[in-house]
Amino acid sequence: MSDAGRPAKPHVLLVDDEPDTVLTLSLGIEMDGLRVSSARDGGQALEMVAHDAPDLVFTDLMMPALDGVELVTRLWANPATKGIPVLVMTGRFLDPKMQATLESFANIRGVIQKPFPLKVVISAIRRVLNHRGTGIPRHE
Repeated sequence: MSDAGRPAKPHVLLVDDEPDTVLTLSLGIEMDGLRVSSARDGGQALEMVAHDAPDLVFTDLMMPALDGVELVTRLWANPATKGIPVLVMTGRFLDPKMQATLESFANIRGVIQKPFPLKVVISAIRRVLNHRGTGIPRHE
């Protein structure tokens, strides 16, 4: 509960190395009534999760240092973070090998291809937060 006795806003951790993407998505997600924090790569995201576990991680796949696949791998391997749902965004074509890798993680609840309309992101985040998502839906 928040200080005013209202439920706390759901928390989305946005992980991307592109400042413009982070800014645009953060503003849109906040306008939808959610709390947003951001990390520039998977390593920073793991540090943030350790101190303030989000309700959802929304991560890019391609980042310097620790990329999205390794972030998801480490979240899944840790019993304390294994249950945090993840949405993945990517601007790259997902070949069958990458598709199989992503599908092997039960915590991945969706993959969104860049570029995407903000309403697709908000809808996917709300769907996951409401526990309606199963499998890996595609938004292209």
